[in-house]
This record gives sequence, structure tokens and C-alpha cells, in this order.
Amino acid sequence: MVSRAAGWKDGEQVWCVSHFAEEGDEHLEVEGEPPAGFAAIRDRLNKQQEEDGGADFIFNIPVDLAKEITGYRHEETPEITFDNFVKPTVFQRVFGRLRR
Repeated sequence: MVSRAAGWKDGEQVWCVSHFAEEGDEHLEVEGEPPAGFAAIRDRLNKQQEEDGGADFIFNIPVDLAKEITGYRHEETPEITFDNFVKPTVFQRVFGRLRR
């Protein structure tokens, strides 16, 4: 079981957060400097894992971070509307500044 979120700029990876369950329930690999929301997500899910004692909440750190950035989570069905595809702010959030 693996989860990973990464940020790229100009074709270069600038950060990556990964969890590999085979390395242990508490495994979390952080490369570069993740976005500001990372610390709050990590702290919340670390606490939840400590309190639950048995579930692998660390898996959700990269997943929740990706959702915070993109608005998308792999296990949720996104609301697909025309606006999702034409609003520049959606594309800017996912792909960065639009180029014309």
C-alpha cells in the first residue's frame, strides 16, 4: 500500500511526500519543502493514528495533501460540471498559471 503526492515546477520535482506501508505504519518520506498545509495535515493524522492505535492514518497524509491542492481525492467521485473545465482558477490550482 503506497500513497504519494508531489509538486513539480518547470519540469522539475520540487517536493514529494510518500508513505510505503511495507516500511511500517509510521513511515513517511518527505523530500523538498511541501506546501504550507502539509504540517497541519501530518500533525492531525499522526495524532489520529496515536489515538486509534492500529489503523494506518499516515497513508492519508499524501492523499489529503493532494486533495488540499487539487480538490480531488482518489476515492471520491468528483462533481463534474461544465464549470470544472472552463474556470481558469481550477486549472491554475492544478497546473499553475495558465500561459497564453
